[in-house]
Formats: sequence, structure tokens, C-alpha cells
Amino acid sequence: MNSGNIELIANIVGLVGSLLMVLMGCLKKKKDVLLAQNGQLVLLGISNVMMGGYIGAIVNVIAIFRNILCSKNKLNLFWVIIITMVTIVIGVICNAGEGFISYLPIIATLIFLFFMNIKDMVKFKAMTALVMFLWFIYDLELHLYTTALFDLITVFSCLVVMYHLAHERPNQQKKTKRRGRKKSKSK
Repeated sequence: MNSGNIELIANIVGLVGSLLMVLMGCLKKKKDVLLAQNGQLVLLGISNVMMGGYIGAIVNVIAIFRNILCSKNKLNLFWVIIITMVTIVIGVICNAGEGFISYLPIIATLIFLFFMNIKDMVKFKAMTALVMFLWFIYDLELHLYTTALFDLITVFSCLVVMYHLAHERPNQQKKTKRRGRKKSKSK
């Protein structure tokens, strides 16, 4: 198969994986989201391998393991440390001579691992936007244009949600203060 056909097939596989990511937005249970994300990670890993992005594929396998632990409520500090060490060691070994861009999936995966349980939704969306931007650069480098497009859409959607959440907070605080005044007047 020539390189043009491989690139086309890799982009189609990446597109299907990206569409699975979009469908995850419709799921309401964390276990279902993690299961769907595992399917997405498999497809994106395949597209990475097809385009020579072995580190991206390896990081996706590590993320699947993380999701399995998380879905079973077993992702504790011990496993976070193990996953961190394995990600760094494998990343360094596999990156020999590949350059800085090959470190982006490693950095993105570790950022997500460390901050995936942030309760503040603005901070969570900021973290997600950063992680997806790193993947965007990596996917562009691999010529995975369909995946890069969805990475970029995710970045922008996170920024829009962050904007709305940030402007919603002052309004929520004003409403809470008004309710407090009404309650104190009625007493």
C-alpha cells in the first residue's frame, strides 16, 4: 500500500475515533464514558501507528489501563505513581531521536492523569483545552488532519464553556446575595 493510501486510511480511522469522542458527550455515566473513551483510544492508537506515531499509540494504551483502573475505583496514588513512571520511562526510551513533538502526548497524558479529578469545572476545562492543544500539535505533525480538527474543536468548545462558566459565577453570587437579603427581610 502506498503512503497516500495509508494516510487516508489513518485519517478515516482517526475520524471514527474522534466521532466516538463526540458521542461520549451524550453519555451520562462515568463508566460508560470511560468504556467509550477506551474505544476511541484504540482507534486513535491505530491511526497513530499507521502514521508512525508510536509514542502516541503507547500513551493511548497506558490511558486505557488508567481508565480501567478508574472505572473500578482503583486509581489511587500508588497507581498514579506507577502510571507516571511507566509513561516517562517508555516515553524516553521510545523517543530516542524523535524530537520534542514526540513528548507532547506524554506531557498531555501526565497532565490529564494528575488533574483529571479537578472539581472546579473552569479549571477542568482549562486543563482539557491544554491537553487537547498538545494533541492537536502532535496530530498535525503526523498528518492526522481529521483528528487534529476534532482536537481543535475540543479546545474551542472548552474555551467557550470556560467563558460561560466564568460569567455565570458572578451572576450566581449576585443571586445568592439577593436570596440571602430576602430571607433576612422576611424574618
